[in-house]
Amino acid sequence: MLTTPIFKSDGTKSGTLNLPEQLFAAKVNPQLMAQAVRVFLSNQRQAHAKSKTRGEINRTTRKWYRQKGTGRARHGAQSAPLFVGGAKAHGPRGLQNYHMHMPQKMRRAALASALTSKLQDGQIIVVDGLEKLEAKTKKAALTLFNLKLVTRPKLTLITPSKIENITRAFRNLPTVNLESAHQLHTYLVLNGGTLIFTKDAVNKLEETFATKAQKSLDSKQSTASEISQSNTTQTLTDQQTATRKKTTPKTTQKSQTSKSSTFKNINITKISTVKTKSKPKSATKNPTKSKTLKVKSIKKSK
Repeated sequence: MLTTPIFKSDGTKSGTLNLPEQLFAAKVNPQLMAQAVRVFLSNQRQAHAKSKTRGEINRTTRKWYRQKGTGRARHGAQSAPLFVGGAKAHGPRGLQNYHMHMPQKMRRAALASALTSKLQDGQIIVVDGLEKLEAKTKKAALTLFNLKLVTRPKLTLITPSKIENITRAFRNLPTVNLESAHQLHTYLVLNGGTLIFTKDAVNKLEETFATKAQKSLDSKQSTASEISQSNTTQTLTDQQTATRKKTTPKTTQKSQTSKSSTFKNINITKISTVKTKSKPKSATKNPTKSKTLKVKSIKKSK
């Protein structure tokens, strides 16, 4: 288990705390952290810069001087990009979109690698009992002095949520930044100097980032186990059917063949009875023949 000492506000140790290995013992990936920082800074950027085109310049559009006869190059309006005070050719329009996307798994892996690197460098401290601290800047400065953190150029105090007395005590110290545990990201961790966690903030961090990743892994493992179980049951049923086919006696096969022969005989007798019951052909004379006989008799009478 990965453990770290817990300090009180007076600088003494009060025990140890188990840190989640998914966040504080991950593989350090500098390329992934650099990518996460670039995505974060790009998403903070807004397109404020905007230049004017020739149609937006507040200048007359009349021709500067006549086309011919001056010996100078031909020109039109003075709002052209060629002149001082004119437009800007191909300048920024204020419509640029600097938004970048990074998948959730990559963001969490970058955060875990940043926290791991901070822990390896000795820049993570867990403090307990700050919730009971008096809301005075003097008390906060004394706590940092007891923890031997006064000489650190930058500190980041991470709490599980906004706590009024901690905020009022530390907000006037120029080297201390206040952040919530569920809002941590890679840039804040890498640019935060020494990280001071409260005991509840570590638990909140684990609930927010580590447990969700563990749930996704558990769901994947459960689906894989279900698929394997279904495959094993299918193979068992196939084996059972194969063994049943092998163990069937010959007498049953003979009885089946005899039954099939009797069914065939019954079908044949039915077909024969149907043929005998069919009506005989009518002995009606052919109408064409009768007509020919009538014609012959008429001719003879004539």
